[in-house]
Amino acid sequence: MIGHGIDVHYENNHINTVLFPDRRNICYHAGNMLLEMAKEETRYLLIEKLKNMIHSFPDYATSLNVESVTNALRWLYGTVECEDLPVATEIFRSCYSEIIKMILEDERAVIECNCVGDFLMKCYQKFSECMGNFWFGVDSLANVNSNIEDPLSEEMVALIKKDADRMYPVLGKNAVIGE
Repeated sequence: MIGHGIDVHYENNHINTVLFPDRRNICYHAGNMLLEMAKEETRYLLIEKLKNMIHSFPDYATSLNVESVTNALRWLYGTVECEDLPVATEIFRSCYSEIIKMILEDERAVIECNCVGDFLMKCYQKFSECMGNFWFGVDSLANVNSNIEDPLSEEMVALIKKDADRMYPVLGKNAVIGE
Protein backbone atom coordinates (compact mmCIF):
# COMPACT_ATOMS: atom_id res chain seq x y z
CA MET A 1 0.00 0.00 0.00
CA ILE A 2 1.41 3.38 -0.98
CA GLY A 3 -0.03 6.19 1.10
CA HIS A 4 -3.71 5.52 1.71
CA GLY A 5 -5.11 4.98 -1.70
CA ILE A 6 -2.94 2.82 -3.93
CA ASP A 7 -2.21 -0.87 -3.56
CA VAL A 8 0.47 -2.15 -5.94
CA HIS A 9 0.81 -5.79 -6.90
CA TYR A 10 4.07 -6.78 -8.54
CA GLU A 11 3.84 -9.48 -11.20
CA ASN A 12 6.59 -11.13 -13.27
CA ASN A 13 9.03 -8.29 -12.51
CA HIS A 14 7.61 -6.53 -15.58
CA ILE A 15 4.03 -5.51 -14.76
CA ASN A 16 2.69 -3.63 -11.75
CA THR A 17 -1.06 -3.73 -11.21
CA VAL A 18 -2.19 -0.64 -9.35
CA LEU A 19 -5.48 -0.90 -7.46
CA PHE A 20 -7.13 2.46 -6.77
CA PRO A 21 -9.62 3.30 -3.98
CA ASP A 22 -12.48 3.62 -6.50
CA ARG A 23 -11.86 -0.05 -7.45
CA ARG A 24 -10.14 0.78 -10.77
CA ASN A 25 -7.00 -1.08 -11.61
CA ILE A 26 -4.37 -0.11 -14.14
CA CYS A 27 -1.39 -2.16 -15.26
CA TYR A 28 1.94 -0.37 -15.60
CA HIS A 29 5.10 -1.79 -17.09
CA ALA A 30 8.00 -1.77 -14.64
CA GLY A 31 9.19 1.79 -14.12
CA ASN A 32 6.20 3.53 -15.69
CA MET A 33 4.71 4.60 -12.35
CA LEU A 34 7.97 6.39 -11.64
CA LEU A 35 7.97 7.87 -15.14
CA GLU A 36 4.44 9.20 -14.55
CA MET A 37 5.60 10.90 -11.36
CA ALA A 38 8.61 12.41 -13.17
CA LYS A 39 6.60 14.00 -16.01
CA GLU A 40 6.47 17.78 -16.36
CA GLU A 41 2.67 17.50 -16.33
CA THR A 42 2.87 15.88 -12.90
CA ARG A 43 5.14 18.62 -11.62
CA TYR A 44 2.65 21.21 -12.91
CA LEU A 45 -0.30 19.38 -11.31
CA LEU A 46 1.34 18.92 -7.93
CA ILE A 47 3.04 22.31 -7.64
CA GLU A 48 1.53 25.03 -9.81
CA LYS A 49 -2.04 23.80 -10.08
CA LEU A 50 -2.19 22.92 -6.39
CA LYS A 51 -0.94 26.38 -5.43
CA ASN A 52 -3.39 28.05 -7.83
CA MET A 53 -6.29 26.00 -6.49
CA ILE A 54 -5.43 26.86 -2.89
CA HIS A 55 -5.47 30.57 -3.76
CA SER A 56 -8.74 30.05 -5.69
CA PHE A 57 -10.48 28.24 -2.83
CA PRO A 58 -13.77 30.14 -2.36
CA ASP A 59 -13.53 30.04 1.45
CA TYR A 60 -9.81 30.87 1.64
CA ALA A 61 -10.34 33.53 4.34
CA THR A 62 -12.62 31.37 6.52
CA SER A 63 -11.42 30.80 10.07
CA LEU A 64 -9.47 27.62 10.68
CA ASN A 65 -11.54 24.80 12.16
CA VAL A 66 -12.29 21.15 11.44
CA GLU A 67 -15.15 21.96 9.08
CA SER A 68 -13.17 24.49 7.04
CA VAL A 69 -10.22 22.09 6.65
CA THR A 70 -12.58 19.26 5.64
CA ASN A 71 -14.32 21.48 3.08
CA ALA A 72 -11.00 22.71 1.72
CA LEU A 73 -9.69 19.16 1.31
CA ARG A 74 -12.80 18.03 -0.49
CA TRP A 75 -12.50 20.99 -2.83
CA LEU A 76 -8.79 20.43 -3.48
CA TYR A 77 -9.24 16.72 -4.06
CA GLY A 78 -11.88 17.52 -6.67
CA THR A 79 -9.80 20.15 -8.46
CA VAL A 80 -6.23 18.85 -8.24
CA GLU A 81 -6.61 15.75 -10.34
CA CYS A 82 -5.84 14.50 -13.81
CA GLU A 83 -7.30 11.43 -15.53
CA ASP A 84 -4.04 11.00 -17.44
CA LEU A 85 -2.02 10.96 -14.18
CA PRO A 86 -3.94 8.60 -11.88
CA VAL A 87 -0.94 7.56 -9.76
CA ALA A 88 0.13 11.19 -9.28
CA THR A 89 -3.43 12.17 -8.33
CA GLU A 90 -3.74 9.44 -5.70
CA ILE A 91 -0.26 10.01 -4.31
CA PHE A 92 -1.12 13.71 -3.97
CA ARG A 93 -4.31 12.87 -2.07
CA SER A 94 -2.67 10.47 0.35
CA CYS A 95 0.50 12.51 0.90
CA TYR A 96 -1.32 15.82 1.31
CA SER A 97 -3.61 14.18 3.89
CA GLU A 98 -0.58 12.98 5.83
CA ILE A 99 1.00 16.43 5.72
CA ILE A 100 -2.24 18.00 6.97
CA LYS A 101 -2.27 15.57 9.91
CA MET A 102 1.38 16.37 10.63
CA ILE A 103 0.81 20.15 10.55
CA LEU A 104 -2.32 19.82 12.73
CA GLU A 105 -0.21 18.08 15.37
CA ASP A 106 2.11 21.10 15.50
CA GLU A 107 0.16 23.49 17.71
CA ARG A 108 2.51 26.40 17.01
CA ALA A 109 2.09 25.97 13.25
CA VAL A 110 -1.70 25.97 13.58
CA ILE A 111 -1.70 29.09 15.78
CA GLU A 112 0.34 30.94 13.12
CA CYS A 113 -2.48 30.47 10.59
CA ASN A 114 -5.06 33.25 10.41
CA CYS A 115 -7.43 31.32 8.16
CA VAL A 116 -7.89 28.00 6.38
CA GLY A 117 -6.06 29.39 3.34
CA ASP A 118 -2.95 30.15 5.42
CA PHE A 119 -3.13 26.62 6.78
CA LEU A 120 -3.39 25.14 3.27
CA MET A 121 -0.39 27.19 2.15
CA LYS A 122 1.64 25.96 5.13
CA CYS A 123 0.74 22.39 4.11
CA TYR A 124 1.58 23.23 0.49
CA GLN A 125 5.04 24.44 1.49
CA LYS A 126 5.79 21.16 3.25
CA PHE A 127 4.28 19.11 0.40
CA SER A 128 6.28 20.96 -2.26
CA GLU A 129 9.45 20.44 -0.19
CA CYS A 130 8.77 16.69 -0.05
CA MET A 131 8.00 16.52 -3.78
CA GLY A 132 11.17 18.52 -4.53
CA ASN A 133 13.20 15.91 -2.65
CA PHE A 134 11.42 13.14 -4.55
CA TRP A 135 12.08 14.75 -7.93
CA PHE A 136 15.70 15.37 -7.02
CA GLY A 137 15.98 11.63 -6.37
CA VAL A 138 14.37 10.80 -9.72
CA ASP A 139 16.68 13.22 -11.54
CA SER A 140 19.67 11.71 -9.73
CA LEU A 141 18.67 8.20 -10.82
CA ALA A 142 18.37 9.43 -14.41
CA ASN A 143 21.82 11.08 -14.24
CA VAL A 144 23.51 7.98 -12.86
CA ASN A 145 21.74 5.65 -15.30
CA SER A 146 22.78 7.95 -18.16
CA ASN A 147 26.40 7.84 -16.99
CA ILE A 148 26.43 11.58 -16.29
CA GLU A 149 29.18 12.26 -13.80
CA ASP A 150 27.67 14.12 -10.89
CA PRO A 151 28.90 13.37 -7.37
CA LEU A 152 25.73 14.72 -5.77
CA SER A 153 23.54 12.47 -7.94
CA GLU A 154 25.74 9.49 -7.14
CA GLU A 155 25.45 10.22 -3.43
CA MET A 156 21.66 10.55 -3.71
CA VAL A 157 21.37 7.25 -5.60
CA ALA A 158 23.46 5.54 -2.93
CA LEU A 159 21.03 6.85 -0.29
CA ILE A 160 18.03 5.71 -2.34
CA LYS A 161 19.51 2.22 -2.77
CA LYS A 162 20.30 2.01 0.94
CA ASP A 163 16.75 3.02 1.82
CA ALA A 164 15.27 0.69 -0.81
CA ASP A 165 17.26 -2.24 0.59
CA ARG A 166 16.02 -1.38 4.08
CA MET A 167 12.38 -1.02 2.92
CA TYR A 168 12.24 -4.06 0.62
CA PRO A 169 11.25 -6.55 3.35
CA VAL A 170 8.48 -4.19 4.55
CA LEU A 171 7.15 -3.42 1.08
CA GLY A 172 7.55 -7.02 -0.05
CA LYS A 173 4.96 -8.16 2.49
CA ASN A 174 2.31 -6.18 0.58
CA ALA A 175 3.32 -7.45 -2.84
CA VAL A 176 1.65 -10.34 -4.62
CA ILE A 177 4.14 -12.13 -6.83
CA GLY A 178 2.55 -13.67 -9.93
CA GLU A 179 3.94 -16.34 -12.18
